[in-house]
Amino acid sequence: MYLLFLGSLLYLGYRANLAFGIYAPGQIVNGTAYIVQSAIFLFMVYGILLAKQETMDESYEVFRTIYKGWRNKVFAKMIHITIIVLLFSGLHVLLLFVLFGFNNIPAPFYYSSFLYIVLYWVLPFMISGALGLFLGIVVKSKIVYPLMMIIGVFIGPLNQMVFIALTKMLPVWLQKLMFLINLGQSDPFRIYNIVYGSPLEGFRWNTKFYFLAMILIILVTTVFAIEKRKHFKLALIPASALVLLLGALSWNEMSPHLDELTSKQAISSDTKYYRDTKVAKYNAANTDFIVKSYDMDITVDNGLKNKVKMNLELGSTTNQLIFSLYHNFRVQSIRFHNEEIPFEQEADYLTVNFPGKLDPSIDYELAIDYEGYGPQRFFSNDQAIMMPGFFSWYPVPGNQPTAEFVNKTVFYTFNSQQPVQYTMKYTGPTPLFTNLDETSNHIWSGRSTSGITLVSGDMEEIQVNNKVDLVRPYTLYTMPKDLDKDVSSFIDLYGDIAQVLGQPRKDINKIFLLETRLGQSPVWVEDGYAILDVAVGNNNVFTLSDYLIQNIVEAAVQNYSWERQDKTMRELYTSSFSYWYGPKKYNMDKKDSFLIYQYSSIIDSYFPQNKSTFNKLVEFLDANHSNDEKIHSFFMSWLDSLRNKEYFGWDTLDTIISNNKE
Repeated sequence: MYLLFLGSLLYLGYRANLAFGIYAPGQIVNGTAYIVQSAIFLFMVYGILLAKQETMDESYEVFRTIYKGWRNKVFAKMIHITIIVLLFSGLHVLLLFVLFGFNNIPAPFYYSSFLYIVLYWVLPFMISGALGLFLGIVVKSKIVYPLMMIIGVFIGPLNQMVFIALTKMLPVWLQKLMFLINLGQSDPFRIYNIVYGSPLEGFRWNTKFYFLAMILIILVTTVFAIEKRKHFKLALIPASALVLLLGALSWNEMSPHLDELTSKQAISSDTKYYRDTKVAKYNAANTDFIVKSYDMDITVDNGLKNKVKMNLELGSTTNQLIFSLYHNFRVQSIRFHNEEIPFEQEADYLTVNFPGKLDPSIDYELAIDYEGYGPQRFFSNDQAIMMPGFFSWYPVPGNQPTAEFVNKTVFYTFNSQQPVQYTMKYTGPTPLFTNLDETSNHIWSGRSTSGITLVSGDMEEIQVNNKVDLVRPYTLYTMPKDLDKDVSSFIDLYGDIAQVLGQPRKDINKIFLLETRLGQSPVWVEDGYAILDVAVGNNNVFTLSDYLIQNIVEAAVQNYSWERQDKTMRELYTSSFSYWYGPKKYNMDKKDSFLIYQYSSIIDSYFPQNKSTFNKLVEFLDANHSNDEKIHSFFMSWLDSLRNKEYFGWDTLDTIISNNKE
């Protein structure tokens, strides 16, 4: 035990040192599965040894002759195990907090780390010790030790290795059961998300407490059975019923989340879904309408529930409307004139069928109730929510799909053609950060062409330059001190690039730094706010670079057609613009640009047949470096083709270069 104490303390210190090096203190406790599994074995063995102590020192009969002696001894051993668990966990918490203090870690990490230790260390270790005590009492032979090893594998993080090995052989309900009985983190291989934080959801706490109550009831019942108490048989029935009830409650708490956990771990994902699901984009016939206003009543607990009323303006006569809504949000009912009407959901499309033709000269109100979960990259539960405005987490006109598989899964940016009025009542994790204004307690409202972004989690909001609100994860606490200057430069850079490319400049009053893991453009500039995709260590996200210029270019020009173009052609455009713009505006060295140091190698390796067109492009940019009018015209012609053609290839680029040379 002393060796485990020392080893686990050293390992925790090692993990902390690594995490501080990349400015990710939240990752420290999130990666302690080895300690948890070892300690589960240790406390089970310790419980067994305590149970057999009287047998080994030949005092068993003595305690059995003392009134309530043996029973009280067992209960005292459980108290002893609890004290040891608290000492073991408390020493690690003390070490962690001392290291936090030396490294100036923000206060929220103290709180979340303490909760993690209680949830994934203290409660599991107490359950393991009680389980060991029970096994030591009922199993007299040495077979108790291999039995303990098998049980320890299935109730600890090693459970996941068994799961991955057997996943194709096990029925779905058994897969879910293995997640349920894991006393450690149910998904120990999950990468720490700096917005979400450590998994501390309410259902995990409830499940652990149910398990602890179950094993304590079983232990007490076993002690009374061995003592042959007078009323034992009468107590056995309610005790058994209570254990079964607690087991059912555990399943009930965990089961709504097991599909999500198993799919994230094993196996299915948005990529697989969109690769296997082929649903054509609906054409304009039934999407010729706009939503003038939304009135939402949102509850976020076990998923997201939304009761939304929409005011619709039609463009033509129709008896059917088609909306885009992410497929995991399942519609419960749709009401029109206070009566339920039929609807169909296919993939990310929601088709609403009306009882008669709708007159385009009249505005109509439609009420939709739905609930569910967002994609695996986003989340909505009692701990945190992240629903970006560019994603159709509420019904929007279905003139483009929510996502498609185009070499990889691409989530398309949806923007309304005109400002939409939003009113939202919200109940869920707080504090809530959004692009709307809070008008009263739990009520938000505002107008936007870019939808609503909802964020709550391990986040804080600070004000920059007394005018821009920056919503960032606690993990980015080491951002540069001259943040005012960096944010102002970022906003000015975006405005200038948008102007050069002939795109409308959007005001940026709020910036969300979010870990989306989409692998798409890391910057979205919306109506009144911007979203920047970040990860652990992105403390200099606003620093001027060739990469930042490329991302801002994409943010300024992206639309549905742009996002469907081949990634190579989009990157060629953004890197070519940066190759000209960086040296022109900021005296950046052309030799360090992405176009030269990396893209030329990509051409040589994968597109050697297009080398001449690439060289012609670089020559054109160099020759016209100072000719702003010709360069602007060239990039706008190129952009027009990328945003309006269904397919843009090297031949088209060659033609554009030749036309602009003249």
